[in-house]
Amino acid sequence: LRVVKLVLVVLVVVHWYGCLWWYIGAVLEADVDSLWRPPAELLAMNASDEGAFVMQYFYSTYFAFSLLSGFAPLAVEPETLLETMFSIAGVILGIILSAMVVSSATSALSNLDAAAESHRRDLDAINGYLRFKRVPVELRRRINGFYNYVWASMQYMDQSHAIKGLPPQLKLQLLLAINMRQL
Repeated sequence: LRVVKLVLVVLVVVHWYGCLWWYIGAVLEADVDSLWRPPAELLAMNASDEGAFVMQYFYSTYFAFSLLSGFAPLAVEPETLLETMFSIAGVILGIILSAMVVSSATSALSNLDAAAESHRRDLDAINGYLRFKRVPVELRRRINGFYNYVWASMQYMDQSHAIKGLPPQLKLQLLLAINMRQL
């Protein structure tokens, strides 16, 4: 869901940035001839021309993606103050969008591993307890097998009740192993 939201945010930003670029190049700076502006053949298209709007829209979207990502295929340099300010805003916006994408990807990957990390911590705590109480290796192996089965079955395992969650037979054997030395 977060990935979908992120893609939608990027698409909306690119849409608005592309539309604003077209407006600046076609309306506000119509008398300036530079590579930064939309090509003259696109500007000359009428709305009545078949596919004119689609071509103009996708060209402006392409330019917005290029400027925001920093991978512009042409050496397009702004020539006026407005073009320069718009380009600087685009670079800053592109950096922010890149940071959002990287942080979302990092967060998604860490969330995928969070459950496994929690399971490893639980097993480490249980194994530490079992080693401290000098539980026989065979019984430790069976207890670990049980908790691995529970985790693989996606059942909830509360760390504070880890030992209490054992089946009665394993719990009895564990208590016997722990208390045998005291008897």
